[in-house]
Amino acid sequence: MGKDPAFLFYSSDFLTGTMFFSDEQTGKYIRLLCAQHQSGHLEEEDMIKICKTYDKDIFKKFMKDADGKYYNHRLEQETNKRIAYSESRRKNRSTKKEDMSNICDSYDEHMENENENENINEKEIEKGVKGEKKERKRRAKTAEIVKSFYGSQNNVALTVEELERLRLKFPEDADDAVEYLSQYIAEKGYRSVSHNLAIQRWVIDTVKERRLKRQGGRKASAYDEIMSLVREGDVK
Repeated sequence: MGKDPAFLFYSSDFLTGTMFFSDEQTGKYIRLLCAQHQSGHLEEEDMIKICKTYDKDIFKKFMKDADGKYYNHRLEQETNKRIAYSESRRKNRSTKKEDMSNICDSYDEHMENENENENINEKEIEKGVKGEKKERKRRAKTAEIVKSFYGSQNNVALTVEELERLRLKFPEDADDAVEYLSQYIAEKGYRSVSHNLAIQRWVIDTVKERRLKRQGGRKASAYDEIMSLVREGDVK
């Protein structure tokens, strides 16, 4: 039997699976599917020849077999199903004793299985899309919790978003509070699960109170105020 010239192509599933592909990526992906259908599992160099370079999004659509070759699992399934069906029809036609009712029953059973497989595939695609969305949310959340270190002692841990919110909420005191906490940690060994919460709960108030006490005297530098607070341990 010659090489099967075609395979089932579910347009809805394909559009869903390549929704975030560029036109160029989509073209490369289709060429790889055709290459697999005609030539079998692909060497990595074959993948690179078509993609021109390593493309993470495209390569994620393929799995590796025991020999390290790439193949698309869904295409493999559809190809094998079509081969099995064609073979069953060939055997049916070669069996002279088989009557037409058996042929109809076989066809009906095949179509029923096809519909069941299509429903399963739709669920798999939907699950895959939900999984990709969940992964994007996880990455976004991870990006939000990455903290940098601020203050002259480089020991006040805040995310960029936390520092921006502090500056919006306390425009006159946020930077002084960060510096005060930096000096206090270095001097006293202070620890806190959240430096952001510590600044809002007591550091801001402490900095404001010390500034008010000095309004009647000479205007001390920010560093003088901070070191004074550190020495006196004026903490709530």
